[in-house]
Amino acid sequence: MEKIRILHPPPLPMKGLCFSALQQDKKKALQGLNLLRKTFALFPCKKAIKCIFAIEEARYSLEFQQVIPSLEKCYLYLYLQKEGNPLMRPVANYLSALQYMQKTPPKRLSIAYLERLHALIEKDSTISPSDIGHIRTRQNWIGPENCSLEEAYFIPPPAETVPTSLQNALQYFAFEAKDPLIRLPLFFSYFLLIHPFMDANGRIARLLIPLFLTKAKLLQAGPLTLSRYFFKNRKRYLNKLLFVSTKKQWEEWILFFLRGIEEQCTYQVAVIHALQRLYEKLLATVSCKNQKKLLFFLMENPVFTLGTFREKFTDLETKQALQMLCKKKIVVMKKKNNKTIYVFSAFFQKIKNPAL
Repeated sequence: MEKIRILHPPPLPMKGLCFSALQQDKKKALQGLNLLRKTFALFPCKKAIKCIFAIEEARYSLEFQQVIPSLEKCYLYLYLQKEGNPLMRPVANYLSALQYMQKTPPKRLSIAYLERLHALIEKDSTISPSDIGHIRTRQNWIGPENCSLEEAYFIPPPAETVPTSLQNALQYFAFEAKDPLIRLPLFFSYFLLIHPFMDANGRIARLLIPLFLTKAKLLQAGPLTLSRYFFKNRKRYLNKLLFVSTKKQWEEWILFFLRGIEEQCTYQVAVIHALQRLYEKLLATVSCKNQKKLLFFLMENPVFTLGTFREKFTDLETKQALQMLCKKKIVVMKKKNNKTIYVFSAFFQKIKNPAL
C-alpha cells in the first residue's frame, strides 16, 4: 500500500473547490433531515427514539470490531449489567460522551471541549493515561497492528503543527457558518487528516456530527447514525478518505457524506414509522387504566426486571396486562446471569426489520 505522509494540511477554507455539482445531493440530504425532524415530532414517546439512535450510534462506533454487538445486547449491558464485558465498555463510553454533548453543548467548539470528549471516550482504555484527554505531543501513524513508523501507510502531520491546524479547523466549523452540509464533511475529513489525538480520532469526529447538525438546527431526533452508514460502506469510506489525502478528491468525499445523511435519514424515518405502528397496535391490544404509561415504560425500557416494573406499577390490572403481553410473546422472559429479565422483543424486531 502507498505510504501517505501529511506534513501540513491546507488551511480551511480551501481554494479552488467547486461544489456546484453537489447541489442536488445537498438538497436531498436537507430533505431527509427535514422529514426526519417532522416524523420525530409526531412520535409520542420521543425519549425512546433519542435513546435508540444514541445506542445505535454508540454500537456502530466500534468500527474495527469484526462483530458489532446487537442492539438488544447493548440495552442489556447499559440498563442491567453495566460490567463484566470489555467489548461493551467502549459502547458505554461513547454513549457517555454523546450524553455529555447533549447536556452541555458548547457555544463554540474548542480544543478543551474536544479533550473532554476524548477523556470520556477513552475512560478505562488501554492507551497511556498521559494521552487520555489531551491532543497529541508526539508523532502517531496508522498501519498494521503494532507496526513501526516505517511500516505505516498513513502518517499525520507532526505534533507541533496540531494546535494551529486544529484551531483553524474549529474556526471553520463555527456553528453559525453558512452552508453547514458542505462544511461538516470538509471538517470531518480535515480532522482525520490532522489526527489530533493518539487514538479515537474517528470516534471523536463522528461524535461531532450530531452536535454540529443540532447546533445548525438541522437535527432533533437524537444522533444521526452515520457510524452505521460508514460501517456498512467501510471499504468505500476508507477509500474516499484515502483519495482526499492522495488525489485531493474533496468533492467525491462530500458527495459520499451527503448520500450517507440521506440514507440514514431514510432508515431512521423507517424505524420511527415501524415503532409508531407497534405503538398503535399495542394501544388496541392493551387494556388497562395505565395503558399509555405502560407503553411508554416499554418503549423507554425495552429490557427490564420485575423489580423495575413493580417500582412503576403496583396495581393488579397493569400486572395482568404485562402477563398478557408475555403470552402473546410481545414481551419475552429470559434468564440472564441467574436473573429473570423481560425483553420487549417486538420492539427490537421492528428496529431490526422496520419494513415488516
